[in-house]
Amino acid sequence: MSRGRGDAGSGTVWVLALCMLLWFAAAAAVTVGGVRTDRHRAAAAADLSALAAASRAAEGPEAACAAAARTAAENGADLTACRLSGPTAAVEVTTPARTWPAPLTARARAGPASFLPPPPGRPPAGEAPPGGTATPEPDGAAPGAGSAPGGAGPRPPPSSPGPPSPPAPSAQEEAAPPTRSTDRAGSTDLNGERPQTGR
Repeated sequence: MSRGRGDAGSGTVWVLALCMLLWFAAAAAVTVGGVRTDRHRAAAAADLSALAAASRAAEGPEAACAAAARTAAENGADLTACRLSGPTAAVEVTTPARTWPAPLTARARAGPASFLPPPPGRPPAGEAPPGGTATPEPDGAAPGAGSAPGGAGPRPPPSSPGPPSPPAPSAQEEAAPPTRSTDRAGSTDLNGERPQTGR
């Protein structure tokens, strides 16, 4: 009996412990979600500020950084660093975190796209290959339709079929000897012809 009285109230302790665990898990999920959202917001503000600075790079560093500061303020961030190197701008912004005590920092760079040279062995578009000239294709012809394989030259047009030629005589027909025929009177002649007789 005394042992059963000592276990009374243990279920309440376990329920309270489970509630505290769930509360901490929910608080951690809210904190992590808020930090990720604020980080994306800071990155977007940095990208827009760098683009604004790069678009005003021709006017000098002061005008470019002023445009970056205005863009950062419009997106809820503060511009903490701005550097211009030719047409390329590099900025750094900070945004306050709603679920974290420390502010979040984001950096971005923006500038003109670099020109990539063509791969080796392939001439740029619109230029002939070295050591030769480009041959224009005739109108309405598919590429490569009028050239022979291997680039040897233009391919001749196909010849139209003519009338069929008579078959050549065989060797047996050429070497066949003349036949002999016999008439009713018993006289024979070469090639089956009947001799003429005078009457």
